[in-house]
Amino acid sequence: GGLETPTGRINSMAVDADGKRLYIAAPATQLFGGTHAWANGGRDHGKIIVVNVDEDDRPEPDAENTNQWRKRIATLDGGVEPFEIRATSEADRLLFTSRLDINRGLHTITVLNNAPNSFTATVGTIDLTLDARPNQPFFLSIRNAASVVLSPGNKYAFVADWNVPLVVGSGDTFTAIEIMETHEIGSKVGVVVDPLTSTPRILAATTPIPLGFLEDLAISSSGEKLYANFRQAGNVAVYDVEAMIFKSSIEFAGTDT
Repeated sequence: GGLETPTGRINSMAVDADGKRLYIAAPATQLFGGTHAWANGGRDHGKIIVVNVDEDDRPEPDAENTNQWRKRIATLDGGVEPFEIRATSEADRLLFTSRLDINRGLHTITVLNNAPNSFTATVGTIDLTLDARPNQPFFLSIRNAASVVLSPGNKYAFVADWNVPLVVGSGDTFTAIEIMETHEIGSKVGVVVDPLTSTPRILAATTPIPLGFLEDLAISSSGEKLYANFRQAGNVAVYDVEAMIFKSSIEFAGTDT
């Protein structure tokens, strides 16, 4: 029932749409630290900790806490450095990112049994690989997913690529530098269609910004504007959501023919 984490660190928290379950993203391996630093070869998986916060399960004074109120009721696989968790409008569906799962850092949580004493859920992974052509000068795959937001209706997800420089943790620094100098590599926003279905797919991504370290995304209440915080640049970029979706659909149709 305790809330101990692998490193004592919590990266993100979210409460489901019903306000009954708290989900906590707790890393093990981190980029330069944690249980075994990623830059030094560490690949320890973190955890998604599920806590019962349903007020209907609060026990009466001096009564036994039979429904595990404010207790851990499950632990899910969080991948390598779970970084952000996001609730959706559906109480049994959530999304989270794991920043150091290369090109595979966007995950779904599907709750199968929400009872506090028999809680079960599955974790799925969405492939964020986008570079279809081997000589593509732009590296468009979402390499290090850091943040995710959903469009109204949950039809599209926007995923931030923090983009760890290739030289970090590389066994061949010379080659990594050469690739970085001859390709457009950096932070970007990916567009994923149908993220909560059984057939999600990434459609397109914005132009990479070198060393931008895109860490946070937010969508306006109207669903019309996407805000992206490029930490290193110290700027918040604003994107037109409808235009991004339209352009992404065209780009995907062009690669599918």
